[in-house]
Amino acid sequence: MPRVSMVVRHLLNREGSGVTDHVLLTWINEFSILLEELGHSLEVWQEGTRWNKVYYGVGKIFAIPEKDPHACSLPNVNQAMWESSADISLAVYQDPLLVYPQPHQVSITLGQSIPSPDMLADRSTPQTRREWKNQLMQGISSVNHVVTNNTQFIQWVISSWPGLSHKLKHIPDFLEPEPSHDVAPKNMPPSGDTIRIVFPCPALPRFGTSETLRAVNALLDQYSQVEFYFCGNLPPSIETHMQKWVDQRPRCYLNSGEKINYNFADIALFPIKREPVPVKSVIEAMEAGAVVIGSMWGPLVDFIISGYNGLLIKPTDTDIFLAVQRLIENPVLKENLGVKAQETRKSFKKDIWKSRWQSLINELLRGEVQ
Repeated sequence: MPRVSMVVRHLLNREGSGVTDHVLLTWINEFSILLEELGHSLEVWQEGTRWNKVYYGVGKIFAIPEKDPHACSLPNVNQAMWESSADISLAVYQDPLLVYPQPHQVSITLGQSIPSPDMLADRSTPQTRREWKNQLMQGISSVNHVVTNNTQFIQWVISSWPGLSHKLKHIPDFLEPEPSHDVAPKNMPPSGDTIRIVFPCPALPRFGTSETLRAVNALLDQYSQVEFYFCGNLPPSIETHMQKWVDQRPRCYLNSGEKINYNFADIALFPIKREPVPVKSVIEAMEAGAVVIGSMWGPLVDFIISGYNGLLIKPTDTDIFLAVQRLIENPVLKENLGVKAQETRKSFKKDIWKSRWQSLINELLRGEVQ
């Protein structure tokens, strides 16, 4: 069976004893099934303490040690894969920096997010930043295609290197939420004419927690039909404080750590300031017909059109308040946005993702793409 090799940073930890990236694991599981249907087997190469094992749902995983396991590129892993590539039909790289120093002659790199030299951390100097960007450009230019689910990544590449636009392919990821159960969160009273607002993000600054709480304070004071449900994970250090905040306010409930069923929500708030964005939670909310109010950046702009199937805002307390107020005072708009959100969700089904990838791989392996 023809082999496809994939180079990643860390799917399992360096010792191979546990998974470090569950999102990547889910993607690779489905990609492996897709390849098997095309008559190919998958193997994965990563940085680690020199081991190999067969991992269920993935295939064989090879770990190769690096002198600096936290470096931007993994030249030893790349070279080890290259040296065993005589009968490899296709190479897939997790990001463009992993293409360095030697790309396979038929290859794809993924581009999930806008690269940042911040990954160089305290080792960053003008020279290392130049080297980082040079390796990035080489990785993008030397493969057959750069496949991304992020239109902002496409815009960033085109603005940086306009001549490389022909390398880019946009394939949105599949997003399959877990089946929901018709059980409302605890403390949730009957619906009536209430507007139920859910905040499903962890209580961390980058998720806009403080801004949300300030906006909710004002909404609870102004609108008696508003109910607020804090459903994000809470660090132990602030759980008592959050419980006290909730207890001091009417129609305010704490459901931290519970599986959220968005069928009982009218509005879901995602005023996120920086990555990671809980895309799966956003899609679950849209599938249930809840109106998503999210930040106007990152992955959200790939599937939310503000005013059509959700609302995009700046992650400030004022913007959160005004967006919710707009929905409260315009119930027809709220209903329409929820319906369109459910329709949009259908575009992210696994079958569509699989069909797009199969078409691209078939083109490459037939030699139709240079």
